[in-house]
Amino acid sequence: MDPWRRRVGQLVATLAGSAALVGFSLGADSMSDDPPTTPHTPRFDVNKARETFDEIWRVIRDTHYDPNMNGVDWDKANRELRPRIEEARTNDEFSKIVAELIDRLGESHFGLIPAEVANSLDRVEQDASANGNGVIGLEIRLTDDRNEALVTRVETDGPAARAGIRPGWLIAAIDGKPIAKLLEAVQTRKESSDELKKIVAQRLITGKLRGGVGRIVTLTCLDGDDRPVEVQVERVAPKGVVARLGNLPPTVVRLETEDLRTESGKRVGLIRFNIWLIPVASQFDAAIDRFRDYDGIIIDLRGNPGGIGGMAMGLGGHFLSEPVLLGVMTMRSGKINFRVNPRRVNANGERVEPFQGKLAILTDPSSLSTSEIFAGGMQQVGRAQIFGEPTQGMALPSLMRKLASGDVLQHAIADYTLPDGRRLEGQGVIPDHLVPLDRSALLDGIDPPLQAALKWIDADTANSPNSAAFPNPPIPSNR
Repeated sequence: MDPWRRRVGQLVATLAGSAALVGFSLGADSMSDDPPTTPHTPRFDVNKARETFDEIWRVIRDTHYDPNMNGVDWDKANRELRPRIEEARTNDEFSKIVAELIDRLGESHFGLIPAEVANSLDRVEQDASANGNGVIGLEIRLTDDRNEALVTRVETDGPAARAGIRPGWLIAAIDGKPIAKLLEAVQTRKESSDELKKIVAQRLITGKLRGGVGRIVTLTCLDGDDRPVEVQVERVAPKGVVARLGNLPPTVVRLETEDLRTESGKRVGLIRFNIWLIPVASQFDAAIDRFRDYDGIIIDLRGNPGGIGGMAMGLGGHFLSEPVLLGVMTMRSGKINFRVNPRRVNANGERVEPFQGKLAILTDPSSLSTSEIFAGGMQQVGRAQIFGEPTQGMALPSLMRKLASGDVLQHAIADYTLPDGRRLEGQGVIPDHLVPLDRSALLDGIDPPLQAALKWIDADTANSPNSAAFPNPPIPSNR
């Protein structure tokens, strides 16, 4: 199978029995270093351009979740735009034609990853397989201008922490190469949506930080006073469980828990995991048993790119006392209802009640796919409060298809709506408590969304103990 069909973007699979969606399943720990960033620009070939255009148009026509293309006259788009290929003289001019075709749809889950970027990411995966998959123990967010990477979290006692790197620092260059230069091939393309560019850019830079275990990466950073600091960090093996799903590459799955206290002394359990894959399920179950009598639970989905969509139903059952509908996935072939049933038996076979305390969920723009499905659904049925930043609205099931040209087409094959019919696509999950990323707070060792969630749990407001306290939409039958 072509590597891009199994590893990039929002790959979706409908699994027998569970109708589970695989979202953006390229986990952060499935990448390595040294993607080339100054690829040779191929000469424009009008015949190949025609073939690429025709393939893009045909694939979208045949796989779009709405046979009527949401009212877009797709045949007309072909008639109007295809002849313009004859006037194109460069790949950039052709890219603009493709961008206009995709823009006719007005949806965010359609875009083209250029062949040179696709090949770069393929080499990243090959390097990871050959050299191991070492990490340095930090998480980043690209700045709005994408000239630097903001360090948002540093693992205690990890390599980055031992090297002196702190949350709030900026990474300006990796192994002597400026961040902006590393992203040049991504940012200059016209046919890729902004959302797709952000995701690919984040993965490329994250990949540059990874590499062979024991190998050194040199980071040029700006500290809290914006003074340049050059740091050398040795990569180590990542913590967690290695998991595979079908033909997807091995991914390191991590779930972390922490006991927290509010100002008044209430007990709060923090659960953080990096991707929605099967090993998370049993660890999450154990975490709920540990925190079952606590006053609140905080689930940190920041930076979680999704995974198996069906897991949203299983994990959601820990917090609801009545059956609830989280949302509906619509395809050409029919609809799949994301039902949640209460979890009343634990892993030891003991009778238990779903968690009764307050539930807070933390999100940011990198909370995608299944993370959005879970957070948006739990918010709408009234069971959870969301803290942090809006998600990107990248919950649509979509596929990545490598074209004959070598470019990779992202195209949606299904729609996803919340119980009230609102689409997550293009809108995302809007937090109940908007808490933007704050570099100054990070430099002071403060996590504002987490602190806001703790303050809410501490307040003497009514709990959201179970679904019975809130009106929920009826659960429709499958058609």
